[in-house]
Amino acid sequence: MAKQENKIKRLTEEELLNLRRVKEEYKNIKHEFGEIALLKINIDQRQTRAEQYFEDLKKSESTLTQSLFEKYGPGNINIDTGEIT
Repeated sequence: MAKQENKIKRLTEEELLNLRRVKEEYKNIKHEFGEIALLKINIDQRQTRAEQYFEDLKKSESTLTQSLFEKYGPGNINIDTGEIT
């Protein structure tokens, strides 16, 4: 029976560089996905704040409209001059 040699095989320098490059690119893309996830969280928080502001603004508008209606009655307001017709 022939004895098998346990010879160590080695990648070429180019193959090793390519393998390292691919590994580094995986690391970079994982980082990019992390950044995107953080941006999404930030956008979600901003959207929630904007939605709350919008609701507050609608309430403020309603209160102001009611107050003006009670004081001046129904009519159209010229926002430039303040005249009510």
